[in-house]
Amino acid sequence: ISRGRLGALFFLLLLKRLLGGWIINKRGNMGSRGGLSSVKNKAPAPIQITAEQLLREAWERKEVESTKAPKQKITDKNELREYRQGKRKDFEDRIRMNRTHLPLWVKYAKWEETQQEYDRSRSVYERALDVDYRSHTVWLNYAEMEMRHKYVSYPKFRLGLGFLS
Repeated sequence: ISRGRLGALFFLLLLKRLLGGWIINKRGNMGSRGGLSSVKNKAPAPIQITAEQLLREAWERKEVESTKAPKQKITDKNELREYRQGKRKDFEDRIRMNRTHLPLWVKYAKWEETQQEYDRSRSVYERALDVDYRSHTVWLNYAEMEMRHKYVSYPKFRLGLGFLS
């Protein structure tokens, strides 16, 4: 699909969403979902609306969707263990879907660090480096984590980044 066609398709999908119960057929005619009807008044409208105006109005009318999960109160060790296990499974599933997406690896390693699981965090960074050892962002985040927790003398880390010693 060319860029022009992709833009036109996106615009039609946006119009479809804005108009709710109305659809646009292949000829560009609008009809209700129950069945297609022909356009009765083919004269131009007295006030013309541009695509930019449509998009601006849609943006202004956009409702804020609450997608944040409610905060959980963890009361015992079993709940904490289940929460961590579910979070790890979620990260691992997302990594399995797109192994080369390095920001996800870094996010996973930082989450492990917030859980004070430094060995797991280190393991995630090393697995990310197995995917792409040339990624400077992974190396820098890994180095910052090690320095934050004063593990600079960690043998594998010093082998990888001898310039820090």
